[in-house]
Amino acid sequence: MAIAKAMATFASEREQADLRWQERQPQLTEALRALQEYTRTPEWVAEAETALRDAGVPLQRVAEREYEFPPFKLTLNVQDGYMRLALGRKSERTTALAPKELATWVAGRYERVVRSRFEAQTFKKELLAAYQIANRAKYGGQVQWGNSVELAMIYDLLTLRQAARQEYPRQLFLFDLARLREEPDVEFDGHRFEFGFARGQDKVFAVVDRQGREARLGSLIVYERTGAGASAEA
Repeated sequence: MAIAKAMATFASEREQADLRWQERQPQLTEALRALQEYTRTPEWVAEAETALRDAGVPLQRVAEREYEFPPFKLTLNVQDGYMRLALGRKSERTTALAPKELATWVAGRYERVVRSRFEAQTFKKELLAAYQIANRAKYGGQVQWGNSVELAMIYDLLTLRQAARQEYPRQLFLFDLARLREEPDVEFDGHRFEFGFARGQDKVFAVVDRQGREARLGSLIVYERTGAGASAEA
């Protein structure tokens, strides 16, 4: 008897739920349609931009509804009803349409990367090794300290394996360069690092720090201090 009573109660509650859904479905559908239409307006874009900046995301518009804040790229794909956040070849999607909800989702992922520990010493060691290889390839013979090497060559050497390039996209490399430039001491094992320009716009990278300040860099120059040992030689 108890089971029969429970089944009858469940059937009654399900019937009432179905009736409530039938009553509310047109309203919910209309509300969703109205929100989707609103996302196609300049007002929604402006509201989303404001919400993202208020959440601490240093947006830079690079195209219509496309933004960069190193090392990420955000695309507002309102036609298909989703937003895509990309870091190199890796990307995530969200269907959050409310600006504040979208901002919270993006800011959480941005902060996770920005606040991650930066292994400056390891990065400088890898840069120095790549610089020496690239320097020899470019100038021949021994390393010509004080001569510039294109950052594009440095990145290619750091990511020779395809898997390495996927794990360490160029955007993350540029972000690490920005973090390195914020270090008070850009030296390693008796060698001083300096960043400069390069010929050709295709070899110049826009490096943006966490405050949104941009520097256009194209080359790495390493100087050997007098009396420095040869332990850094690759």
